[in-house]
Amino acid sequence: MSVSEKALMLGEMMDSIAKLRDMSGKVTLRDKLTILNRFQEIFVATLPPLAERPKKSTPEPTSGYFFAEDGVDLGSFMRAMFCCIVSPSSSIRRMTLRILRIYSNDHEFVSAIMEYKLHYFIMQALEKIKAASPERLEALKLARKMVLSDADSIHRSVAQSIIAIAEHREDPYSRVALELLLSLAVRNPKVVAECNGMKTIFNAVIDLVPFNEGVQEALLAGILYLLGDLNTRRYVRPDELYLVVSPLIDLNPKPNVEQVRPKWEAAQHAIVYILTSWTGAYAMASCPMGLEALVSALCLPSIDLNDIVLETIFMIFRIAIPKTGADPFGRQSSSAKSQQSLSFQDSPSLTLFFRHNLLDNFLALLLIAFMKADLFETLIDLNTRMKQENEDDSETTKRFKKRMALKSTILIGELLHFSNMLLPTSHCARLQTLPSLVRHAVSFNLDPRVRSLYGTMVSNLHTYSHIKGTASSSAKGMDHRLDRIEEIKMKLDWKMDASVLNEKLKESNVLAFKDDSRWNWDIIGELVSGPLHNPAHLTVALRTKFFKRLLSFLRPNNHLFSGLSYNDQHMRYSRIACQVLEMLVENSEGQKLLYENKFIPQLAAMLQQETQPNSKATQPSLLSKQNVLKLMAREYFTMIGKLTSTKSGLHLLNKFKVFDYLGPMSVMPGRDDLCHLIMTSLDYNIAGPSRILLAKSLLAKSKVVRYLAAKQMRVLLRANVSGFHEWGVHLLVKQLADTDSKVALVALSVLDEAADDSACLDSIIKKGCFEQLVNFPEMSEVKHPEKGNNLLMRFLSRSSGFKYLSTTTYIETELKEWRQRKFIDYVKIVETPLMEAFAAPVWRRNFENRTVVNLPVHFYGELVRTSDGCAILKESGHFDEFVDMIKSPYPSMLTKRGALWVLGHIGKSKKGLKYLENDNVVQLIVEMACSSPSLPIKGTCFMVLGLLRRTKQGERILRSLNWDYPPESHKYVAVPENILDSRMFDPPAWPVEGSWARNSPPTVFEELEDPVERDILKFAVNLSNHITTDKALVNLKSLREKHAGHFKRTRVFKQVLALLTSYKLRLPVRRFMFQLFDGIALDESTYDLDESDRVVSRMGIQPPGTRPQPPAGRTSVRPPSATFSEKSRLKPVSMGTTRSSRSASAAITPGE
Repeated sequence: MSVSEKALMLGEMMDSIAKLRDMSGKVTLRDKLTILNRFQEIFVATLPPLAERPKKSTPEPTSGYFFAEDGVDLGSFMRAMFCCIVSPSSSIRRMTLRILRIYSNDHEFVSAIMEYKLHYFIMQALEKIKAASPERLEALKLARKMVLSDADSIHRSVAQSIIAIAEHREDPYSRVALELLLSLAVRNPKVVAECNGMKTIFNAVIDLVPFNEGVQEALLAGILYLLGDLNTRRYVRPDELYLVVSPLIDLNPKPNVEQVRPKWEAAQHAIVYILTSWTGAYAMASCPMGLEALVSALCLPSIDLNDIVLETIFMIFRIAIPKTGADPFGRQSSSAKSQQSLSFQDSPSLTLFFRHNLLDNFLALLLIAFMKADLFETLIDLNTRMKQENEDDSETTKRFKKRMALKSTILIGELLHFSNMLLPTSHCARLQTLPSLVRHAVSFNLDPRVRSLYGTMVSNLHTYSHIKGTASSSAKGMDHRLDRIEEIKMKLDWKMDASVLNEKLKESNVLAFKDDSRWNWDIIGELVSGPLHNPAHLTVALRTKFFKRLLSFLRPNNHLFSGLSYNDQHMRYSRIACQVLEMLVENSEGQKLLYENKFIPQLAAMLQQETQPNSKATQPSLLSKQNVLKLMAREYFTMIGKLTSTKSGLHLLNKFKVFDYLGPMSVMPGRDDLCHLIMTSLDYNIAGPSRILLAKSLLAKSKVVRYLAAKQMRVLLRANVSGFHEWGVHLLVKQLADTDSKVALVALSVLDEAADDSACLDSIIKKGCFEQLVNFPEMSEVKHPEKGNNLLMRFLSRSSGFKYLSTTTYIETELKEWRQRKFIDYVKIVETPLMEAFAAPVWRRNFENRTVVNLPVHFYGELVRTSDGCAILKESGHFDEFVDMIKSPYPSMLTKRGALWVLGHIGKSKKGLKYLENDNVVQLIVEMACSSPSLPIKGTCFMVLGLLRRTKQGERILRSLNWDYPPESHKYVAVPENILDSRMFDPPAWPVEGSWARNSPPTVFEELEDPVERDILKFAVNLSNHITTDKALVNLKSLREKHAGHFKRTRVFKQVLALLTSYKLRLPVRRFMFQLFDGIALDESTYDLDESDRVVSRMGIQPPGTRPQPPAGRTSVRPPSATFSEKSRLKPVSMGTTRSSRSASAAITPGE
């Protein structure tokens, strides 16, 4: 836009303002509406073209563009808006509200709205009309725009209106108002607290009416934000937090379950959400009406309520609720539960197993919090109570109580298992013994039946503990009892007598019958897995037809094994076949049998047929797409893989040219299923054809094959395949340059996991892949630009990697960026997956329980692991700066948390811990973990202290500060030795502010001499009390009929507006008050707007200068119409619009 056009439009605005303020009637309503439409056109015309506009995250142009820089008087503009908003025409009022919304983009303009008392008329527009009228919709949009632009300036009148609408369920805008109230509470909690709006938010959390459905999660997120810091927590009363727990503290012994269950479930979801965050856990644990109230609910007589509370605790600890009818003490079911509840069971990788899982820290905090609330003793009492049968109990009640007793036993067992893993011995010593339970179980002073119940619980817990221990150590080498039994069995099989072996061979029926359906496959399985591993016994069996007939059964052409359907029942044939081939290929006589038998040649012929198909074939091949899905023929690849595990097996396969057919098949177009079967079946421990085929698959044309091959590299890494640090790393580094971003991202992820092994990390460094990793985001277009940088940071932990990166500018660049912003970004990187893991399971379906949140790599943590890196840190002086950050009261909460993570990562290594020792930083972090007023900072300190136990010296420092850690070295958790002495869960200093009683003016109303006016105000005040409301309504109606003139007086109306601003009234009552004064005439003299002029002039807005004059030769002050037809995006409103068109024009349009 040219300067001349801009000057013309601003001049036109000033002329228009004067016309709008003309109350003589010379300017018609249609003219005023035209002027208001023109105001929005002028605003839109000043916006840049759509293609040149900044991103959405950039704020809109401020209204100061018109009123500060270009000399338009903001006071005059507001006076004009005042004259319009008091107009009797609904169209004028609606258009005025729209203009105010368009220009409300900065503090000055929103403050001017409040100073010129326009907020009273916004309140009136929000409440006066019941229906979803266009005027009311515009007022709601304006309120939202003001909250987003400058919430600090929002007047209590607007806040009271929003609260009243949010509380009125029948109102169509109730949910919109509730969301707006939450936004206002986050930005300006003081004004919401002064209007008692916090209680409205808490009540809405457990008020599961249809219009509230789906908004509870946002409400709770806002509540947790307010509770996190003292500056916002002071506006939340402690008893308001109790509102969330109150539905579960129902003292009615026999409540109407169908009626109260929705409230129970809403409270359950809210408690789970709150207790899956650091802020919520600390707040609930330190509040007397928090966790202690929740645990005490298990003692209430209602068993339905007990069940809800019990399930709540299951959900809090992320434990699967046992299914009805399942055997809780069966190994299979318990193992399945442990897979869901134990964090390390999800990861078969030993490297990921030893990474820092942040959920362990959170579970440890929850455990000690519930221990403080006496959960275990309460569960024991609940179990005993549920096992006691009453005479009046129905069969359904008895079954329900029995299930409750089992659930409480399982919960105790799971929590004891957690405590054994995550808590130090000092905490477990008393907890694991369950002294009260054992004391009752052996006490002869109790009734024998009661003593028996306690004894049964002890026995069940012992059984469950054994099952959990076995399930969590199912891998070979982790359960010494099972390994010992297996070892004894193998010795017995090895020394089996020859006569017993012959008898076993006969009992298998393989020697007697050719029909495999008559064979005893159980005995065959025992033979091939036990005694036949003895070379002497194998020689005896080779002299019979035992192996020949087994191989005949496996031949593809016989269609015996290959024709079976693919299911779990037939998988034992595949396992036996692999064991047979393994034994034969390791024995010289067995190798001779394999060379002479037709099994391998037929296998090679089957593969050849697939690579060189016969067009004349009438039936599909054994390896067709359909047969691979349905038949056991696919298991031939598993047998080939078993042969590739030995050199003699590879020689056998090479002799019959099996790899000549597997090569083309591994990259066969359209047969991704075969490619996947081949790469997942072969053994890669021996250098040779298997690794060549995998490298070929990584370069295949099919993106699917390359992706599957890259994922197979992760499997091989976790399987600890020999030489992976050489050949595997080489293939993965090459794969970083893959044209498909998903394949490259998988390769990078595998390399990141491989970097946990020092040999693999050294190999990655030697490959010199700096350019690939630095340019990785641009190459692969992934959504995680820091992925490649994370691996580069791992280089700093090795001397060779540090020297390699020293040849570039990487270290200097990263050091500067981490000091400036990345240490703060790290907090978000850490807490984003934590929030997803914490907050996901409550209101979302199809949720996959996430049990591992690994700690990301940190630049300073990797830097201090070498002497050269420590020298750079010391030279930079960054350590002292971060220590000053956590000591100073001025940095933001986010900055302090970032500094805490820096210090924690520095202290997790031996070299870095010396820095923390010299400045007593660990003691400072311990004090912050126990007494910081910021709850998120306390959570960060709790996790940071867990990092310090990675070294022996760190453990000694924690011990000296009365903090302890679990015995398992890979659990990076630290907790206070004595919870009560540590003051960790002491109620924080919580001075409640924002109360209306404390902050209200001494007098709300002015002294009125007229007795009728005094009666009007007296009855209006009585409307705030639900006891006197009905009588006050009758009296006000009577006064309206007798003294209608008094309801036309502006001074009375002003007092009523002050009442509506100061007192909390229900929306129907507020509407009733506006109806009483319907038709009152208002103008600029109603309020002292001269004082508003003086206030606005002190806001820093320059007084109007010389009025811009139109250029010479231009007679019209209106710019060319083409300028607006091209840029205007807001439809004008005319006086003659119909109801439907008015509603359409009130809708939000782009740019509003």
